[in-house]
Amino acid sequence: MTEHAILSWLEHTWLGQTTRNVAWVFPTFETLHFIGLCILMGAMLIVDLRLLGLFRDIKPANTMKFSHVAAFGLSINVVSGIGFFTADPFNYWSNPAFQIKVLLLLFAFANIAWFELGARRRILALPENGDTDIGTKIIGGLSLTLWFAILLLGRLLPSWEGAGGFF
Repeated sequence: MTEHAILSWLEHTWLGQTTRNVAWVFPTFETLHFIGLCILMGAMLIVDLRLLGLFRDIKPANTMKFSHVAAFGLSINVVSGIGFFTADPFNYWSNPAFQIKVLLLLFAFANIAWFELGARRRILALPENGDTDIGTKIIGGLSLTLWFAILLLGRLLPSWEGAGGFF
């Protein structure tokens, strides 16, 4: 199946047609995307700043509870983002900001996996005032950098519309 055929199929799905043709769906997705973004970024700030060694007076287990809140915000953004994409896949797919955003999302998901498979247990075992190791600090710093870059690229999507793509 060709790239054009896949994008065309996505455009003609019930979600793509509904998002384009029902006046309130796209603005609803925008509202949900913003809410999800606020939930995700607020929760990740708490988690990542603790991973970086700040807020040592808060038990690591308490800050790690916010990773579940972040996952909820992220799931809202994934669903609404799919709605945006299916509404106009050819426009999004050729947009350099979208292409970089998707690439950074893949890195962010890999960073989440790295955290979940390795660092979470170490952090939960820390005493209340315990500091995190350098590997955990790297995970936290990378996470903050990736999520803020993804946020910025989302804001740049309209500016780079029709730019023709990087890849």
